[in-house]
Amino acid sequence: MSEYAPAGFDPLWEDLFAGRAWGRYPSEPVIRAIMAAYGSSSDRSTIRVLDLGCGPGANTWFLAREGFTVAGIDGSETAIAQNSARLRLEGLDADLRVGDFTKQIPWEDGSFDAVVDNGSLCANTGSSMTNGVLLAARVLKPGGRLISIGFTDRCWGYGTGRPREDPGAFIDIEVGPLAHKGTMQFLGRIDVERVFAPFAPLSVERSSYTVEQGERLIEMWVVQGRRG
Repeated sequence: MSEYAPAGFDPLWEDLFAGRAWGRYPSEPVIRAIMAAYGSSSDRSTIRVLDLGCGPGANTWFLAREGFTVAGIDGSETAIAQNSARLRLEGLDADLRVGDFTKQIPWEDGSFDAVVDNGSLCANTGSSMTNGVLLAARVLKPGGRLISIGFTDRCWGYGTGRPREDPGAFIDIEVGPLAHKGTMQFLGRIDVERVFAPFAPLSVERSSYTVEQGERLIEMWVVQGRRG
């Protein structure tokens, strides 16, 4: 059982990435959102995208293959090494860095046209998540787009494990796809508006599926907004 980690990157993820294959392909909501926004661009290389919490590179690989100029950040050195190795195998490239994106994002203000977060911001308490959103806004160009996927408070696993200091955050979740993955922040609809306030007005949708013969719901927020 893990101990309460300090706010920010949980080193548990270093062990998870080192111990198993992880996240080879991007999620459908990410693909839909990116291609709806930028798929018709005549020169995708002019569109700079930051993969927030990039891990071993499912989104990074997809974005690079589709011709975007890509950067990525993750707190796990192992994940960044795996990501780099995967890109090299296919002759792809991205600017990848190790770092805690809830504390610092090491690119200049206004560097990116889009920031993609697929289940990474929510792997923190709400206060750290909110700070990560503020930092993402900083590195976006005016009008730049945030695409964020996180878990709702109806998702299987919510309320199990031990509560953390922020409402809706739990550690040592006992069941479901988030079991034994450290801290997870589940958001209700009103929480989404608060956490992503720098990007209001927001587009907020739900993406869900069931497991165990329809008995268990896996539900995610798909949040999109633009920097003012």
